[in-house]
Amino acid sequence: MHAPVILLPSVTDVAHGSTGHQELKAVENSNDWSRGSRKQVSWLHMHKFGGTFMTKMARLQGETFPLSSINANWMPDFCSTPRGLRVLCAERTGVSSSSSHISWSAMERELDEGDFCEDALVGTILREPLGALQSVLSHDQFDRKAILETLRNCYEAAPAKHFMYQPPADFISNASKCLPEWDTYHHFDNFATRTLGGAYMAPPCGIDRSHLEVAKNQLRRMDVVMILEELGSHLPQLKDIFRWNMTLVQPWKKINRKPGQKPKHVPENLPAQTTTPKPKIKTPPFTSEDMQFLKQSNAIDLELYEFALSLARNKTLKAHQHSLAMGDNEPLESSRVVEDMDALRERVAQRLSLRGRLHDFSGVNALA
Repeated sequence: MHAPVILLPSVTDVAHGSTGHQELKAVENSNDWSRGSRKQVSWLHMHKFGGTFMTKMARLQGETFPLSSINANWMPDFCSTPRGLRVLCAERTGVSSSSSHISWSAMERELDEGDFCEDALVGTILREPLGALQSVLSHDQFDRKAILETLRNCYEAAPAKHFMYQPPADFISNASKCLPEWDTYHHFDNFATRTLGGAYMAPPCGIDRSHLEVAKNQLRRMDVVMILEELGSHLPQLKDIFRWNMTLVQPWKKINRKPGQKPKHVPENLPAQTTTPKPKIKTPPFTSEDMQFLKQSNAIDLELYEFALSLARNKTLKAHQHSLAMGDNEPLESSRVVEDMDALRERVAQRLSLRGRLHDFSGVNALA
């Protein structure tokens, strides 16, 4: 019996460029709404936690990304960028720099204390940890045995092999691979707490409750916190905090692209490009026995998730109440947006059921 996997769009589906023509048309044809003096958004994109989905939604809203961004990442600050090489909030929001027109960028790495500043809004999505483990194992084609051996021994003899996406060199020459070769057990050993708690490079089994408290405090500081499994119910935060037009929010549509085909949203003056072909390797999922072990190993992340559930719901309630106080009486629950989200959740549930994977080992349905 395996934990369910929530399917999310691949980074290569919406990776390159700033805005696609269809999305621009959608924005141009909408009412001339404005975010006014809203601050720039820095979105913490935790790997396989819905970050690419948020990039697509931001694009539909007409948010402006950094020049030559990949999945809204402010290059060369890409996947798993180490400390000292990151593009931090002061640089992203600098009035005297070329960033003054940018409204949205992502951070697909560990949260840095320098990612917070007065001139930016910060947000993220969390998801049920056990479902995330299965998703990362499958998507990044990790060596399952090597990962489990590292976690059982609390020691990494060698980095577990996995697929590494390499952005095309003729698009951007200095982008690192995603995920880098060294970035392995981190995704299976209290990943969210590592990312939020300033302890990403801690050794296997090295995350403790002190890191959990730091992670909780960082979440409290954020302007928007949402839960992937409850995404439809958290839309009031996007409407109130980001001032998004909810009529433009649409569920994602996964678009498969063959290696060598021109990526979507690449500027028209660039030639067709070849990205790293992803080998067709079927990675065996974690077994029930594996999941029992991983549930114990990721107890801190499970506790963080429960905290985030409560925090996100409180932020959503506060955002909804603020919207009502501002005279917005439209019941979001009955809108087409939530209907689309519910329909998407239903389709995913049906696919998982057909695969015999709807039952969640942890007893918590990740699609609920």
